[in-house]
Amino acid sequence: MKFHILNGDALAEQLDRTKITGKRIIFRECLIEGNVQAPDQNTFWDKRATFISKCYSISKNEYMQKTKAEFEQLLDVPENSTIYLWFERDLFCQANLWFAVHYLYQLIKERNLYPFLVLPTHERWTGFGEMDEAELNKAYDLKLVLYAKDLKFFADMWSAYRDHQLEEMKQLAYLNSKRYPYITDVVDAHIARYPDNGEPGRPYQLTKQIIEELESQKFGEVFQEFCRRAGIYGFGDLQFRKIFNQVLQEMP
Repeated sequence: MKFHILNGDALAEQLDRTKITGKRIIFRECLIEGNVQAPDQNTFWDKRATFISKCYSISKNEYMQKTKAEFEQLLDVPENSTIYLWFERDLFCQANLWFAVHYLYQLIKERNLYPFLVLPTHERWTGFGEMDEAELNKAYDLKLVLYAKDLKFFADMWSAYRDHQLEEMKQLAYLNSKRYPYITDVVDAHIARYPDNGEPGRPYQLTKQIIEELESQKFGEVFQEFCRRAGIYGFGDLQFRKIFNQVLQEMP
């Protein structure tokens, strides 16, 4: 059987226009935000549900149904199935990918699953949303086989990311940069969120700079320019609005 782990509902709608078959499981999370540390999976999902319900207009019950229950369908994947992970190269998607692989790591070995990674065919930080039917089919055709060393790399990346081991992330990225040329830039962008000098991170600083340069406090204008300069983060408007509002509140 074929299973597609998708990075969002929008991609599911796009795939409706293709002839790509298989069961789809949508991963509705944003693991670049909030606490991701937990001693076990149940605690993890509960903590994430609490965080999402506080930050977005989603109840804990809705989160459990649309995110946890949806993702846990993977526990029922039969032996010898093929898993296609549709994730983009930006930090938002990569963090979710690392978690997904970490979550599936033992299951893949125990059930002899065949995992593949499907990446956008466009420029590095451009996502599936910019692709038409033919391009989605091409991305599917160009899918990468995930070998044991790839799975371990992504699983280890999640552990380092979860535990905020920035130096470990940097070393892992360097060792795997030939296979994944974008990964060192992604990790550097993540590290830039936490400068050593105690100053606000790169997303905040860049947002402030854009507001000053454009002489504009219009959210749409600033967000568009931020995405142009720092698409590597993969922020949606909901994530960016928090940064944007914080900058405005602290500007004279």
